[in-house]
Amino acid sequence: MLFRRLQSQKGLHNEDTVENIKALQASREAQLLIPMRQTELETFTLGVGLHAAQTCAGVVRLSPGVNHVFPALAAYAGSVRSEKFSSSLKARRLFRKIQNDLSNVVGKERLEFIDNVGGPIKIVSDAPIEWLPIRNLPLSLRYKLL
Repeated sequence: MLFRRLQSQKGLHNEDTVENIKALQASREAQLLIPMRQTELETFTLGVGLHAAQTCAGVVRLSPGVNHVFPALAAYAGSVRSEKFSSSLKARRLFRKIQNDLSNVVGKERLEFIDNVGGPIKIVSDAPIEWLPIRNLPLSLRYKLL
């Protein structure tokens, strides 16, 4: 249950019911896993901080929701690899869907911040953030990425 909840998390924090919190507190397995997950997140945050500090660039923490674009990314990859003409039309639509999903998850405030900071920008993400549309151009075309 804990792994499922961690994998489905889209925001920077979980909003949970009292019953679920009590169930986690009563679970011996959850009590062993939560400190491990906290240590993992602390280590990752320190690593990202060190990576970002190597150059002078704007750094923005994105919500885990950006990782939920991977199913659409897999469909896009399949369409791009296909030799059918209809697949190339579908690929364009899927690319726009990925861009829209990324925009929705990143949010208007962060998009404005990225646009105001300008380049260079450092990206630390598994998701294709370089495709994020900034004033109708993908981020990777609008600014220099480090």
